[in-house]
Amino acid sequence: MFGIYRAILALIVVVEHIGEFPMIGRCAVFGFYILSGYLMTLILQTSYGYSWQGFKLYAVNRILRIYPLYWAGCLLSIALILWVGRDFSRDYLGTMFLPRNLESAVRNFLIFFSIKSTPRLVSPTWALSVELLFYFLIGVGISRTRKISLLWFAGSVAYAVYVNLANLDWNYRYYSVFAASLPFSTGALIYHYNKELTSFPIFQKKATLPILIGLILVVFFFISPGSKAVRVSGFYISYLLQSMMIISLSGRNIRAMIPSALDQWIGYFSYPIYLTHYQAGLIISKFTSLQRGDLNLLLMTIPLVLAISLILIYLIEYPFETLRRKIKAKAS
Repeated sequence: MFGIYRAILALIVVVEHIGEFPMIGRCAVFGFYILSGYLMTLILQTSYGYSWQGFKLYAVNRILRIYPLYWAGCLLSIALILWVGRDFSRDYLGTMFLPRNLESAVRNFLIFFSIKSTPRLVSPTWALSVELLFYFLIGVGISRTRKISLLWFAGSVAYAVYVNLANLDWNYRYYSVFAASLPFSTGALIYHYNKELTSFPIFQKKATLPILIGLILVVFFFISPGSKAVRVSGFYISYLLQSMMIISLSGRNIRAMIPSALDQWIGYFSYPIYLTHYQAGLIISKFTSLQRGDLNLLLMTIPLVLAISLILIYLIEYPFETLRRKIKAKAS
Protein backbone atom coordinates (compact mmCIF):
# COMPACT_ATOMS: atom_id res chain seq x y z
CA MET A 1 0.00 0.00 0.00
CA PHE A 2 2.97 2.33 -0.35
CA GLY A 3 1.54 3.69 -3.61
CA ILE A 4 -1.75 4.75 -2.02
CA TYR A 5 0.13 6.19 0.94
CA ARG A 6 2.37 8.30 -1.34
CA ALA A 7 -0.66 9.64 -3.21
CA ILE A 8 -2.34 10.62 0.06
CA LEU A 9 0.81 12.39 1.24
CA ALA A 10 0.96 14.32 -2.04
CA LEU A 11 -2.66 15.43 -1.66
CA ILE A 12 -1.93 16.58 1.90
CA VAL A 13 0.82 18.80 0.48
CA VAL A 14 -1.75 20.22 -1.96
CA VAL A 15 -4.11 21.00 0.91
CA GLU A 16 -1.42 23.03 2.68
CA HIS A 17 -0.10 24.83 -0.38
CA ILE A 18 -3.38 25.68 -2.09
CA GLY A 19 -5.76 25.70 0.85
CA GLU A 20 -3.13 27.21 3.16
CA PHE A 21 -3.65 24.81 6.03
CA PRO A 22 -0.24 25.26 7.68
CA MET A 23 2.03 22.48 8.96
CA ILE A 24 0.28 19.44 7.52
CA GLY A 25 2.34 19.62 4.33
CA ARG A 26 5.54 19.63 6.38
CA CYS A 27 4.37 16.51 8.17
CA ALA A 28 3.60 14.89 4.81
CA VAL A 29 7.06 15.72 3.44
CA PHE A 30 8.65 14.05 6.48
CA GLY A 31 6.46 11.06 5.65
CA PHE A 32 7.91 11.05 2.13
CA TYR A 33 11.41 11.19 3.60
CA ILE A 34 10.82 8.22 5.92
CA LEU A 35 9.41 6.19 3.04
CA SER A 36 12.33 7.15 0.77
CA GLY A 37 14.84 6.13 3.42
CA TYR A 38 13.13 2.75 3.69
CA LEU A 39 12.67 2.12 -0.04
CA MET A 40 16.10 3.33 -1.16
CA THR A 41 17.79 1.13 1.43
CA LEU A 42 15.57 -1.75 0.32
CA ILE A 43 16.46 -1.49 -3.37
CA LEU A 44 20.17 -1.02 -2.68
CA GLN A 45 20.17 -4.12 -0.49
CA THR A 46 18.04 -6.30 -2.75
CA SER A 47 18.59 -5.06 -6.32
CA TYR A 48 21.63 -2.87 -6.91
CA GLY A 49 24.19 -3.66 -4.23
CA TYR A 50 27.11 -1.43 -3.38
CA SER A 51 29.51 -2.10 -6.26
CA TRP A 52 30.47 0.69 -8.64
CA GLN A 53 28.36 -0.91 -11.37
CA GLY A 54 25.38 -1.19 -9.02
CA PHE A 55 25.72 2.44 -7.97
CA LYS A 56 25.78 3.62 -11.59
CA LEU A 57 22.62 1.70 -12.45
CA TYR A 58 20.94 2.94 -9.27
CA ALA A 59 21.90 6.54 -10.10
CA VAL A 60 20.61 6.28 -13.67
CA ASN A 61 17.36 4.81 -12.41
CA ARG A 62 16.89 7.64 -9.90
CA ILE A 63 17.65 10.26 -12.56
CA LEU A 64 15.07 8.74 -14.90
CA ARG A 65 12.56 8.70 -12.05
CA ILE A 66 13.06 12.30 -10.98
CA TYR A 67 14.05 14.48 -13.91
CA PRO A 68 11.75 13.77 -16.92
CA LEU A 69 8.57 14.51 -14.95
CA TYR A 70 10.27 17.42 -13.21
CA TRP A 71 11.28 18.99 -16.52
CA ALA A 72 7.68 18.56 -17.75
CA GLY A 73 6.56 20.45 -14.64
CA CYS A 74 9.07 23.22 -15.45
CA LEU A 75 7.81 23.51 -19.02
CA LEU A 76 4.23 23.75 -17.76
CA SER A 77 5.28 26.54 -15.37
CA ILE A 78 7.10 28.44 -18.12
CA ALA A 79 4.07 28.23 -20.41
CA LEU A 80 1.74 29.42 -17.66
CA ILE A 81 4.01 32.31 -16.61
CA LEU A 82 4.19 33.48 -20.23
CA TRP A 83 0.39 33.22 -20.44
CA VAL A 84 -0.64 34.93 -17.20
CA GLY A 85 2.31 37.32 -16.96
CA ARG A 86 5.08 37.72 -14.42
CA ASP A 87 3.12 39.96 -12.07
CA PHE A 88 0.12 37.63 -11.87
CA SER A 89 2.28 34.55 -11.30
CA ARG A 90 4.32 36.27 -8.57
CA ASP A 91 1.19 37.56 -6.86
CA TYR A 92 -0.12 34.00 -6.89
CA LEU A 93 3.17 32.48 -5.68
CA GLY A 94 6.25 34.57 -4.96
CA THR A 95 8.76 31.96 -6.13
CA MET A 96 7.12 31.30 -9.52
CA PHE A 97 8.78 33.45 -12.16
CA LEU A 98 11.23 32.92 -14.99
CA PRO A 99 14.98 32.62 -14.25
CA ARG A 100 16.78 35.90 -14.84
CA ASN A 101 20.36 34.66 -15.16
CA LEU A 102 22.37 31.57 -16.02
CA GLU A 103 22.85 30.53 -12.40
CA SER A 104 19.13 30.42 -11.61
CA ALA A 105 18.44 28.65 -14.93
CA VAL A 106 21.01 25.96 -14.10
CA ARG A 107 19.62 25.59 -10.58
CA ASN A 108 16.14 25.04 -12.00
CA PHE A 109 17.42 22.60 -14.61
CA LEU A 110 19.41 20.49 -12.16
CA ILE A 111 17.15 20.81 -9.05
CA PHE A 112 19.80 22.50 -6.95
CA PHE A 113 17.88 24.57 -4.41
CA SER A 114 17.57 25.65 -0.83
CA ILE A 115 14.27 26.89 0.55
CA LYS A 116 15.51 30.44 -0.07
CA SER A 117 16.41 29.89 -3.74
CA THR A 118 14.35 31.87 -6.23
CA PRO A 119 12.92 31.50 -8.74
CA ARG A 120 11.76 27.91 -8.50
CA LEU A 121 9.70 26.99 -11.53
CA VAL A 122 8.37 24.03 -9.57
CA SER A 123 8.29 25.57 -6.14
CA PRO A 124 8.08 22.50 -3.84
CA THR A 125 11.18 20.97 -5.42
CA TRP A 126 13.53 22.45 -2.85
CA ALA A 127 12.62 19.19 -1.10
CA LEU A 128 13.77 17.23 -4.15
CA SER A 129 17.23 18.71 -3.66
CA VAL A 130 17.17 17.14 -0.20
CA GLU A 131 15.90 13.84 -1.63
CA LEU A 132 18.66 13.76 -4.25
CA LEU A 133 21.34 14.33 -1.62
CA PHE A 134 20.10 11.43 0.49
CA TYR A 135 19.67 9.22 -2.58
CA PHE A 136 23.38 9.76 -3.16
CA LEU A 137 24.34 9.17 0.48
CA ILE A 138 22.28 5.99 0.67
CA GLY A 139 23.77 4.87 -2.64
CA VAL A 140 27.31 5.19 -1.30
CA GLY A 141 26.47 3.25 1.83
CA ILE A 142 25.22 5.46 4.66
CA SER A 143 22.52 2.83 5.37
CA ARG A 144 24.48 -0.23 4.26
CA THR A 145 24.49 -2.01 7.62
CA ARG A 146 22.54 -1.91 10.86
CA LYS A 147 25.51 -0.46 12.72
CA ILE A 148 26.09 2.37 10.24
CA SER A 149 22.36 3.13 10.14
CA LEU A 150 22.19 3.24 13.93
CA LEU A 151 25.09 5.68 14.07
CA TRP A 152 23.42 7.80 11.39
CA PHE A 153 20.13 7.76 13.29
CA ALA A 154 21.84 8.62 16.60
CA GLY A 155 23.51 11.65 15.02
CA SER A 156 20.18 12.73 13.52
CA VAL A 157 18.42 12.44 16.88
CA ALA A 158 21.20 14.43 18.55
CA TYR A 159 20.73 17.22 16.00
CA ALA A 160 16.94 17.26 16.52
CA VAL A 161 17.37 17.39 20.29
CA TYR A 162 19.84 20.27 20.00
CA VAL A 163 17.58 22.24 17.64
CA ASN A 164 14.65 21.94 20.03
CA LEU A 165 16.61 22.65 23.20
CA ALA A 166 18.04 25.74 21.51
CA ASN A 167 14.52 26.67 20.33
CA LEU A 168 15.70 27.24 16.77
CA ASP A 169 13.21 28.07 14.03
CA TRP A 170 11.82 25.93 11.22
CA ASN A 171 14.81 26.59 8.98
CA TYR A 172 16.63 24.21 11.34
CA ARG A 173 13.74 21.94 12.38
CA TYR A 174 12.45 21.16 8.90
CA TYR A 175 14.10 22.83 5.91
CA SER A 176 17.71 21.91 6.76
CA VAL A 177 19.24 18.76 5.27
CA PHE A 178 20.35 17.91 8.81
CA ALA A 179 16.71 17.96 9.92
CA ALA A 180 15.77 15.71 7.00
CA SER A 181 18.43 13.26 8.15
CA LEU A 182 16.12 12.12 10.96
CA PRO A 183 13.29 10.72 8.80
CA PHE A 184 15.66 9.28 6.18
CA SER A 185 17.69 7.45 8.82
CA THR A 186 14.46 6.28 10.43
CA GLY A 187 13.39 4.74 7.13
CA ALA A 188 16.74 2.98 6.86
CA LEU A 189 16.37 1.53 10.35
CA ILE A 190 12.85 0.35 9.55
CA TYR A 191 14.35 -1.66 6.68
CA HIS A 192 17.14 -3.19 8.77
CA TYR A 193 14.87 -4.09 11.69
CA ASN A 194 11.77 -4.84 9.65
CA LYS A 195 11.35 -8.46 10.75
CA GLU A 196 11.71 -7.55 14.40
CA LEU A 197 9.42 -4.54 14.17
CA THR A 198 6.64 -6.17 12.15
CA SER A 199 6.63 -9.14 14.54
CA PHE A 200 5.31 -6.92 17.33
CA PRO A 201 1.64 -7.81 18.00
CA ILE A 202 0.49 -4.26 17.29
CA PHE A 203 1.73 -4.52 13.70
CA GLN A 204 0.12 -7.93 13.24
CA LYS A 205 -3.38 -6.52 13.66
CA LYS A 206 -5.26 -5.13 10.66
CA ALA A 207 -6.95 -2.62 12.97
CA THR A 208 -3.60 -0.90 13.57
CA LEU A 209 -3.62 0.80 10.18
CA PRO A 210 -6.99 2.61 10.48
CA ILE A 211 -6.12 3.56 14.07
CA LEU A 212 -2.85 5.13 12.92
CA ILE A 213 -4.65 6.97 10.13
CA GLY A 214 -7.18 8.29 12.62
CA LEU A 215 -4.46 9.46 15.01
CA ILE A 216 -2.61 11.23 12.22
CA LEU A 217 -5.80 13.01 11.16
CA VAL A 218 -6.38 14.10 14.76
CA VAL A 219 -2.85 15.52 14.89
CA PHE A 220 -3.44 17.36 11.60
CA PHE A 221 -6.74 18.75 12.92
CA PHE A 222 -5.05 20.34 15.92
CA ILE A 223 -1.70 21.26 14.41
CA SER A 224 -2.79 23.84 11.79
CA PRO A 225 -4.56 26.30 14.10
CA GLY A 226 -2.36 25.47 17.07
CA SER A 227 0.21 27.49 18.98
CA LYS A 228 3.94 27.17 18.32
CA ALA A 229 4.24 24.53 21.03
CA VAL A 230 1.33 22.56 19.55
CA ARG A 231 2.83 22.75 16.07
CA VAL A 232 6.28 21.63 17.18
CA SER A 233 5.02 18.75 19.31
CA GLY A 234 2.47 17.77 16.66
CA PHE A 235 5.17 17.75 13.99
CA TYR A 236 7.25 15.20 15.89
CA ILE A 237 4.22 13.17 16.96
CA SER A 238 3.29 12.98 13.27
CA TYR A 239 6.83 11.81 12.49
CA LEU A 240 6.49 8.98 15.03
CA LEU A 241 3.03 7.97 13.81
CA GLN A 242 4.15 7.98 10.19
CA SER A 243 7.16 5.85 11.12
CA MET A 244 4.68 3.37 12.57
CA MET A 245 2.67 3.66 9.34
CA ILE A 246 5.69 2.59 7.27
CA ILE A 247 6.29 -0.37 9.59
CA SER A 248 2.64 -1.35 9.36
CA LEU A 249 2.48 -0.96 5.58
CA SER A 250 5.61 -3.04 5.11
CA GLY A 251 3.97 -6.04 6.77
CA ARG A 252 2.79 -8.81 4.49
CA ASN A 253 -0.68 -8.96 6.03
CA ILE A 254 -1.25 -5.30 5.07
CA ARG A 255 0.30 -5.57 1.60
CA ALA A 256 -2.12 -8.39 0.80
CA MET A 257 -5.16 -6.19 1.46
CA ILE A 258 -4.86 -4.16 -1.77
CA PRO A 259 -4.07 -5.56 -5.25
CA SER A 260 -0.48 -4.55 -6.02
CA ALA A 261 -1.36 -3.35 -9.54
CA LEU A 262 -4.00 -0.95 -8.19
CA ASP A 263 -1.67 0.28 -5.45
CA GLN A 264 1.09 0.91 -7.97
CA TRP A 265 -1.23 2.75 -10.36
CA ILE A 266 -2.52 5.07 -7.63
CA GLY A 267 1.06 5.60 -6.49
CA TYR A 268 2.00 6.90 -9.94
CA PHE A 269 -0.10 9.99 -9.20
CA SER A 270 1.94 11.10 -6.19
CA TYR A 271 4.94 12.61 -7.95
CA PRO A 272 3.09 14.52 -10.72
CA ILE A 273 0.60 15.79 -8.11
CA TYR A 274 3.53 17.10 -6.08
CA LEU A 275 5.10 18.71 -9.16
CA THR A 276 2.06 20.35 -10.75
CA HIS A 277 -0.43 21.33 -8.04
CA TYR A 278 0.73 24.94 -7.91
CA GLN A 279 0.40 25.18 -11.69
CA ALA A 280 -3.10 23.68 -11.58
CA GLY A 281 -4.06 26.22 -8.93
CA LEU A 282 -2.63 29.03 -11.06
CA ILE A 283 -4.84 28.01 -13.98
CA ILE A 284 -7.95 28.02 -11.80
CA SER A 285 -6.90 31.31 -10.20
CA LYS A 286 -6.51 32.95 -13.61
CA PHE A 287 -10.04 32.02 -14.66
CA THR A 288 -11.75 32.64 -11.31
CA SER A 289 -9.61 35.29 -9.56
CA LEU A 290 -9.63 33.05 -6.49
CA GLN A 291 -6.54 33.30 -4.29
CA ARG A 292 -4.62 30.61 -2.45
CA GLY A 293 -6.25 30.00 0.91
CA ASP A 294 -9.72 29.96 -0.61
CA LEU A 295 -11.38 26.59 -0.09
CA ASN A 296 -13.10 26.86 -3.48
CA LEU A 297 -9.72 27.16 -5.20
CA LEU A 298 -8.53 24.03 -3.41
CA LEU A 299 -11.65 22.05 -4.35
CA MET A 300 -11.30 23.02 -8.03
CA THR A 301 -7.55 22.48 -8.11
CA ILE A 302 -7.64 18.85 -6.96
CA PRO A 303 -9.54 17.43 -9.98
CA LEU A 304 -7.45 19.51 -12.38
CA VAL A 305 -4.14 18.37 -10.89
CA LEU A 306 -5.38 14.77 -11.03
CA ALA A 307 -6.18 15.24 -14.73
CA ILE A 308 -2.77 16.81 -15.43
CA SER A 309 -1.10 14.00 -13.50
CA LEU A 310 -2.94 11.35 -15.50
CA ILE A 311 -1.70 12.90 -18.74
CA LEU A 312 1.87 13.00 -17.46
CA ILE A 313 1.65 9.40 -16.28
CA TYR A 314 0.73 8.16 -19.76
CA LEU A 315 3.02 10.49 -21.72
CA ILE A 316 6.13 10.36 -19.52
CA GLU A 317 5.90 8.07 -16.49
CA TYR A 318 4.94 4.86 -18.31
CA PRO A 319 7.62 5.04 -21.06
CA PHE A 320 10.38 5.82 -18.58
CA GLU A 321 9.07 3.23 -16.11
CA THR A 322 9.59 0.56 -18.78
CA LEU A 323 13.19 1.69 -19.20
CA ARG A 324 13.75 1.84 -15.45
CA ARG A 325 12.51 -1.73 -15.02
CA LYS A 326 15.01 -2.92 -17.59
CA ILE A 327 17.81 -1.14 -15.73
CA LYS A 328 16.71 -2.63 -12.43
CA ALA A 329 16.49 -6.10 -13.97
CA LYS A 330 20.02 -5.67 -15.31
CA ALA A 331 21.25 -4.76 -11.84
CA SER A 332 19.50 -7.74 -10.28
